[in-house]
Amino acid sequence: RALQSYESLLKPNPNSMVALNNIAYLLSERLGQVDRALEFARRVRNLAPLDPYAGDTFGWIMWKKGQYVEALAALQQSAERLGDQPEVQYHLGMAQYMIGDTESATVSLTKAAQSTNDFLGKDIASDALAILKIDPDKTSPDAIAAVERHVSRNPNDIFAQVQLARLHQANQNPNKALEVYERALAKNPKSALVLAGVAGLYSHDLKQPARAMEYARQAWTASPTPATAAKRAPCRSVLPS
Repeated sequence: RALQSYESLLKPNPNSMVALNNIAYLLSERLGQVDRALEFARRVRNLAPLDPYAGDTFGWIMWKKGQYVEALAALQQSAERLGDQPEVQYHLGMAQYMIGDTESATVSLTKAAQSTNDFLGKDIASDALAILKIDPDKTSPDAIAAVERHVSRNPNDIFAQVQLARLHQANQNPNKALEVYERALAKNPKSALVLAGVAGLYSHDLKQPARAMEYARQAWTASPTPATAAKRAPCRSVLPS
């Protein structure tokens, strides 16, 4: 009924930003129609490219589409003006999380999770923080089991899968790590974070420098800031010295 009400507002005013943005939100968050939501979010974005509320809606829908780099650009812009809103911090933090910007993600998600305000996704922010706190270089059966449980509940969580792969690497199980990376690539084949992880695995653990270079090039191309691709690579080195 809410959707119908907002759609009725568009008949006399097809460029109503409030109606368009709320339709995009309802379709994405409440009705699970992400593709259709994106159509409305784009309309608002085109009408008001600098509006922070429109940017947050657009960025979050792009995040749901798995387009984390594009999502981050819009969400950063929105957070500059709406940074005191925990839901905006949550959206920004999850975009930072998915591209492997762990320091920024920890700051944003902590602000969201510690807020006294309730919002949709607050529990997800807390779960993501728990994954961020795991040191992948200090493997243990408990850590592996915890991340595996998280991944089973959240199969689209690219960062958690990278953490799991790194734990298997630290546990001297490169083949298991490769299986995890391959599942992550099947979900998001253009993730610079995952591609860099595969490059490091082939270079350091599997001793296949040619394959390592192939994936390193892909990671460099896919990275939102290519100069940081190697820094964010979940490995000791991309290529052997």
